[in-house]
Amino acid sequence: MFSKPFFLMRRILFVFSGLLFLQCNIPHPPVETASVSVLLKSSDGRYNNSTITDSTGTEIEIGIVFHFKEFIDSVRINVFSEKSVEYSFLWNSGTNSADTVFFPVSFDNPGTRSVVVTGYRTNQENYISTGEIIIFNRRTENQNQKPSISVPGLQTIGAGQTLSFFVTATGPDNDSQITIKAIKKPEKATFSDNAFRWIPALADTGRDTVIFVASNNSETIALSDTGFVIIVISAEADSSADPDSVRTRYENDTIKPTLTRVNPSSDSVKTNASSYTITVYSTDSSSILSVKGALGSQVFDGSRSSDDIWTITISGLIENSDNTIVITATDSSLKANQSILMYHVKYDPSMNDSDGPTIKQISGPSSGDIISDNVITIIDTIFDPSGIDSVFWTLNGGTEKQMHAVEGKAGQYSLTETLSKENINTILITAVDKSAQHNRTQQTIELNYVIAPEITMHAQSEQLCSGSSATVSVTATGTAPITYQWRNSDGNITNAISASYTIHSLTETTILTCKVSNAAGTSITSYPCTLTVNPQVTVTVTPANAQVCSGDSAIFTANAAGGNNFKYQWYKGTPPDGVPETNETAATLTVSATDAEAGSYYCVVSNDFGCTGTSNTVEFSRNQDVTLKISSTGTALCSGDSLILTATPTGGTGHSYQWYSGATKVGTNHPKYIRYIVKTGGTYRCIATSSTGCSGSDQITITLKTPPSKPASITADSSLVCSGTTVKLSVNGTLSGTNAKWVWYKDNTNANSQIGVGSNIEPIVNATGRYIVRAEGDCGFSDTVSKQIVVRKEAIAAKITGIPTDTICPGTEVKLFLEGGYSGDGGKWVWRKSLVDGEMIATNLSSITVYPTVTTNYYLVAEGGCNKVWTQARVIVGSPTITSQTQGPIIGPKAANPNGTHIDLEVKVTGGSGSYSYEWFFDGITIPVSILGEIGTKYSGGWNSAQFGFVAFLTNYSGIYHCVIKDEITGCTIKSEDIEVIITDN
Repeated sequence: MFSKPFFLMRRILFVFSGLLFLQCNIPHPPVETASVSVLLKSSDGRYNNSTITDSTGTEIEIGIVFHFKEFIDSVRINVFSEKSVEYSFLWNSGTNSADTVFFPVSFDNPGTRSVVVTGYRTNQENYISTGEIIIFNRRTENQNQKPSISVPGLQTIGAGQTLSFFVTATGPDNDSQITIKAIKKPEKATFSDNAFRWIPALADTGRDTVIFVASNNSETIALSDTGFVIIVISAEADSSADPDSVRTRYENDTIKPTLTRVNPSSDSVKTNASSYTITVYSTDSSSILSVKGALGSQVFDGSRSSDDIWTITISGLIENSDNTIVITATDSSLKANQSILMYHVKYDPSMNDSDGPTIKQISGPSSGDIISDNVITIIDTIFDPSGIDSVFWTLNGGTEKQMHAVEGKAGQYSLTETLSKENINTILITAVDKSAQHNRTQQTIELNYVIAPEITMHAQSEQLCSGSSATVSVTATGTAPITYQWRNSDGNITNAISASYTIHSLTETTILTCKVSNAAGTSITSYPCTLTVNPQVTVTVTPANAQVCSGDSAIFTANAAGGNNFKYQWYKGTPPDGVPETNETAATLTVSATDAEAGSYYCVVSNDFGCTGTSNTVEFSRNQDVTLKISSTGTALCSGDSLILTATPTGGTGHSYQWYSGATKVGTNHPKYIRYIVKTGGTYRCIATSSTGCSGSDQITITLKTPPSKPASITADSSLVCSGTTVKLSVNGTLSGTNAKWVWYKDNTNANSQIGVGSNIEPIVNATGRYIVRAEGDCGFSDTVSKQIVVRKEAIAAKITGIPTDTICPGTEVKLFLEGGYSGDGGKWVWRKSLVDGEMIATNLSSITVYPTVTTNYYLVAEGGCNKVWTQARVIVGSPTITSQTQGPIIGPKAANPNGTHIDLEVKVTGGSGSYSYEWFFDGITIPVSILGEIGTKYSGGWNSAQFGFVAFLTNYSGIYHCVIKDEITGCTIKSEDIEVIITDN
């Protein structure tokens, strides 16, 4: 008999979490706050409000969570597979008082199911919540398992710098290949061989999110894992970014995205096509991941155009039905918050009817008629198989008016209107049918409304002088165009067809009339007007010309004939543009040289009939006065300059000259006066006299300018700077001299070396150089002063040597050396483990010794100088990892034959180089090969393999076993957990 084996028992305590609902007596909220949401529960008790995964044959629960249930009438749960509805549940108000209601479901086939929960309330918009259930086949030994993706945390970088990092993924399935893709990345970023690289531009400043997906490419159902990397881009590198604040935005975002209608703006529309395009606006602080539309079991992806506008095209609309379309916007947060809009689109093919009503006029004036009565009546016959919805009309694009059906006359419509506009009046009649398209037909009638002419002012009779011209005119009303025809005793006058008529060079009395007509077909004749012709006056003035000197005068006489009682008026100038001479109304005119300028004169004489005559033009002239103008080579000169004065006379000839300096006569009888060296200023004057004795004078004042002063020194806010630094330079000293200014130069005073003007300049210094300043003015320039500005040398990246070429074990000593490079003027070398968080290892050391336990990047950075450069050294650390092993205690009775108790010990290892050796220990001592037979009969494995087994026959070999695994390539070792073996007596 064998004794009953002793079994160790463990108790497992399961703690179940429930939902606690509290009811408070608070005022009822507004109905807008009511809602329903979906809650999914997996077969192993996991809850999620958006997505769960489970296997076939298990029981899953779909829950409805109510918010202010008293406002909700009913709720429908639909579970959609790819092509049909698998489950449908209905909850009605009053059937259950709980705030959360669950419905059980189970699935026999793998795949993805969509869950749509719709809450209804009377005369209000529905509540909608959605979820997703992913079903896999029940797990077997070789069932596919989800991979795990590993991405770096927050990345901070400056514009123009290079960002690079690796993305890795692992999976429990050794026989599946894992593929990593970047499904959302900047346009110019690259992702190849699991390496991400990007050089952001200044325009990329801000935040960006890159999303990576790892898929195991299984032959059954491919599984994937998603990770995202937040990148903060600044104009310069920023090591102070707060990663927690950025992560919180994406990981703790529970706010639904904004989702509003754009086109159509209403939730109910009609269309005559089997497809319909919907445009919405959607935005979210975590960005929008997707916008989709659903019609039944069909799902349509939206496309983003610009400014957060999304377009979704829905096809497969059901004819003559109210098609319900659900638009869902999902944000990019870890919680994948969603917002929903619903549309009701009715597909009515009858809307394709595009034929409008027929219109036929049966009475009233036709288009193109000329009418003189402004009151019109038009009657039309209007017909359409779909019926007439409305008939309206407008006059000259004015207000729409309804045409009235003619009583007792089916299909006849009439309008009566009073025309207030002359000439063309446009009447537009529009008939609209009752089809879904509301098709239109339009009738255009153009009527020419003409008013007969009427003369309101007749031509007037006149008294005229022989040889003069006369213009007569009439004023007429009526619709344009109005035609005119003037007549005399001989009949119609050729080309006299305007409202006014001018007759030239009349020599005899004439009687005129005018005939007026227009399109009305009637005409009217004006009253006669008489143009009476009287004798004309002739005048001659003597003498024809006169010349006098200053102080003398000339007398002109007008001799008139033709008529009696003559009246005179003298003019200066030429007829007919002369200017009347005041009070000069006698037959003679006296002109004095001191009283008037030289010029032309004439006389106009009138008789007792009012006829006038204009005399010949006579010329009066007098000797010219002399005017003088002095010009100079300059009025403001520097001491020692030359001075040349030139006198230019106007008027007269044969001039003589006299020059004065102050009151003293200087120079000679010449129009020029020259002084070759000027030492003082003063006033110079010249008098010029013509051959007739007329004289003129002018004077000019000469002043002396002052030379520019020399600067004292230059002050700089810094004389030792980095390249590209702006340095403020100031000149010390008092600026004096005529029109003087401080002028700055670089390295020399050549014209092309000038860099600025003023007491201060702020140049950008890119190279060592000397800055020069001097005063420059009208009288030359001063001596210079200068200042030397020195530019520091920039840092040059060094090389790191001593980097292990192979993978090393954790804690291995590594010595890294600085080689070459230059830390820059004023700079220093700093060893760091990170460029982002600034962790510093050592400063100004040519080498460092480190003991990395994980793969680590080391940076040698030149800091403190004009520029910052760095070199990276990557030390790769790796060792084997135990993935599983035999767990103790193992209990069994001893046995003396191979059929006794089998003891199995095993370890499984991954990582490192993949080439391992194994050594098993018993109670801390290596098991010698010599005692293998004493332990028992070996039937599998060995003491130097991953697994072995033996038949237990002695209780002495109860104890603690463990295995030491060594990576044969790197030499790294790892010890398994202790395994307790208990061998009992029979």
